[in-house]
Amino acid sequence: MNKFCSFIKKHELLSVTALCIILVVFVCAFYGIKMLIPQNKMEQSFEVEFAEKSKNCPIDFKNESFKKVISRTLKCYPDDFSKDLFAEVETLIITDVSNLTDISDIQHFPNLKRLEITNCDIQDITPLAYLNKLEQLNLSSNNIKDLSPVSNLSSLVTIDVSRNQIEDFSPVKNLANLEKGVFDDNKIEHIENLSQMKNLSGLSIANNLISDIEFVTTGNLVSLNISSCKIDNISKLAECETLESLILYGYTQMDLSPLYNLPNFSSLWLDREFDRKQLEFMEDSFKFADNYTKIYLVSKRHGLELVRFTNP
Repeated sequence: MNKFCSFIKKHELLSVTALCIILVVFVCAFYGIKMLIPQNKMEQSFEVEFAEKSKNCPIDFKNESFKKVISRTLKCYPDDFSKDLFAEVETLIITDVSNLTDISDIQHFPNLKRLEITNCDIQDITPLAYLNKLEQLNLSSNNIKDLSPVSNLSSLVTIDVSRNQIEDFSPVKNLANLEKGVFDDNKIEHIENLSQMKNLSGLSIANNLISDIEFVTTGNLVSLNISSCKIDNISKLAECETLESLILYGYTQMDLSPLYNLPNFSSLWLDREFDRKQLEFMEDSFKFADNYTKIYLVSKRHGLELVRFTNP
């Protein structure tokens, strides 16, 4: 016993440290287990409570899944739902609900200004046609084919419908207040013109089936993303005097001379393997670019020798 006490005194700092570590591990393990168990119980409790309170819901919902999502989002049970409550909602964000296919009950939220329904399984967006106060709309990662219901949403400022099944761009061409549109990863083959979209400054149409960019001559684009499309020349960009930035990933070669005389052009993103010898026109004017373009232009600007790294 005396030897043990002597050891403790001699190694007091070590003992205290070891004790603290053991205590921390124990507390973390205890609370970790404690948090895992209630999570299940909380979920079960919500389901039971939701089912019970749904019986007295004053609002007629057509879709039970949507009602449940609203209950979680607004943090209240269905018996507390009311038209007045829904009328106050201006922002609604729903994501990662795999069984959500019907959004017809969105009609209960007439004053929405921002709506995000992402990574769900929506196909029909007809109910959105009545949300005439909507300013921001994000419907990315769904199964939407038809955009026509948004054609009269004249207050829209931004729209993101990337990663869907959209083929026709025309429903959005009359949205005069639209400033930014993201249509990446769809099946769009053609964009007629942007003449009605005077406020559209940012357009992203990456990974579509578009083969020509005639539409740029009728708009006021500041930034454009045409990565991984079927475009083989960008000659029409010479007429887009407002253009400042261009994203061209997915191409290893392209004649960039149409960009040479654009007065405000200053930002460019290219594939790693792209031949950057055409970029001397940007030496003194570039602001933003991919890393390889930055290295090339800075090296050129300061007369540095480029070293090309290759995989062994």
